[in-house]
Amino acid sequence: MPRPEQGRHAHRLLRKAQSDFTAARALADDPDQGDDVIGFHVQQTVEKSVKAVLASLDVDYPRTHDIDYLVRQLVKLDVSVPEALLEARWVSMWGVFTRYDDLETVLDRPAAISVATVAIEWAHNAVGTASPE
Repeated sequence: MPRPEQGRHAHRLLRKAQSDFTAARALADDPDQGDDVIGFHVQQTVEKSVKAVLASLDVDYPRTHDIDYLVRQLVKLDVSVPEALLEARWVSMWGVFTRYDDLETVLDRPAAISVATVAIEWAHNAVGTASPE
């Protein structure tokens, strides 16, 4: 059972992940919007979703944007993680490298939204919708 503050933290992260997800979906259909902005919001959705699940399990995690590392922490705990998240290491670069540098990579927007959808739905199911008092 998580400590109450960890439960609140998990729900806060989940709300922030939902906000990033909403932004990513809204921007993904706009051809004038840069891939870096959409990719950033997708990465943030996935990162905050995974961190929300970790927090709900009362697991402390380091400050990192490395999706693969965070997912591996869940796997070590025998937490069931969707296949899409096990293969989502490519999302990490959109949260770090694109802030200040250009990438030669084009974002596969449908794939990015798909992995973000999996992450947010999985996190909502894992954390639950009722916010702790």
